[in-house]
Amino acid sequence: MLSQNRKEEDPLVIGGGVSVFLNPEPISPFFDLFILGEAEEVVGEFLEVFRKWRLRRGGGKEGLLKDSSKVEGVYIPKLYKVTYKEDGKIEAMIPEPGIPRKVKRRWVKEIDQFPTQSIIFSPDIEFKDMTLIEMNRGCPRGCRFCAAYSAYYPFRNRSLSVLEPLTQNALSDGRRVGLTGTALSDHPQLVSLCQGILSRDGGISISSLRVDAIQPHLVQCLKQAGARTLSIAPEAGSERLRKILGKNYREEEILKTIDILVENGIFQIKNYFLIGLPSETDEDVKDILILAKKIRHQILSKRKSLEAGWRLVLSVNPFIPKPATPFQWVPMEKVGELKRRLKILQKGIERERGMKLVNDLPKWSFIQALLSRGDRKVGGILMSAHHYKGDWSRALRETNINPDFYVYRVRELDEIFPWDFIDHGIPKEKLKEEYIEAMKEAGANI
Repeated sequence: MLSQNRKEEDPLVIGGGVSVFLNPEPISPFFDLFILGEAEEVVGEFLEVFRKWRLRRGGGKEGLLKDSSKVEGVYIPKLYKVTYKEDGKIEAMIPEPGIPRKVKRRWVKEIDQFPTQSIIFSPDIEFKDMTLIEMNRGCPRGCRFCAAYSAYYPFRNRSLSVLEPLTQNALSDGRRVGLTGTALSDHPQLVSLCQGILSRDGGISISSLRVDAIQPHLVQCLKQAGARTLSIAPEAGSERLRKILGKNYREEEILKTIDILVENGIFQIKNYFLIGLPSETDEDVKDILILAKKIRHQILSKRKSLEAGWRLVLSVNPFIPKPATPFQWVPMEKVGELKRRLKILQKGIERERGMKLVNDLPKWSFIQALLSRGDRKVGGILMSAHHYKGDWSRALRETNINPDFYVYRVRELDEIFPWDFIDHGIPKEKLKEEYIEAMKEAGANI
């Protein structure tokens, strides 16, 4: 139901989470308010406003929304009017009098005050035997395609004195420990924490590691703690594309990392790659195959030390431009072209023993890009998809909103984006400079 159609006595509909604080506009017609950013502090502040409003017993829902807009990080869509140019681009986003033009995305300065771990466990959840513990937020790297840098800016690590008791509690409950974080490898005490878990005969699971952060003592520790598969993210097969992305890994570094993994008993390795990157050619796509086969050769060259079966998984997914990144100006590659490039990869490994390719369907990546880059008008497509019980193809056909306008169009340098009203702490001009530099490296004219 649209927020404008709800009655005074209906409950508030509130949104939050990382997708929302990157760009809430496509779903803004359905929500009364959004909490933009990390919720630990701002939720309490909002609830205090709500408590005082209830005690007053006056002012109605409208009064509550206006009071809530004074809480830093709270965004009330109905208090902002969006106007459009004839070509469909945003002309302006104008707040009502007294409402801030920019909404600051909230972030917790003292992250140690809020230990984050799994609380609810059930035999029906994916991580039913594991306690997930967040080690850090943000990322110090600033890769041009990745939203983690801006969405969780600035980079913050939790201290070992906070993390160790969390792992001890998890182990005392008989659970494995899952270490998470947007930049897990950049925590200076990752090895110390893993060694502490291992000293208590605990099991460890981790998200992907950075190519340049994998060292023998870390891999040995993870292996002893039960890790059988580890993931790295080269992202592109060619050094040219990796440089454009801001991931300046040389091929020798990637292969050296594979050596370290295999020599220390990790024979199942997952590699993340993107296709449809800015300036990508067929040769760049084939470079994924070339690199993958070199990785396979590195594994097989250690054949005498192989304890058991080995496996090389290529997780290849379409690049989706994200808000608040230097690549927010670029279009997504066409779905048909993405399918063609995936076929190049699928054909290239079909006879390679021990190699497997997994990928998202390009048609769903199109929907992700639509929601990532859309404005309030996209809410009409969402309503249609709901009406047709999730039949997105029919919803896209039968609404008068052109989804290609949001997905396939190159943005102008001075264009107003639907998410520009959010202050992530990183100036748009800085992102623009990075974008221009990346396009120069790609040899593109902008």
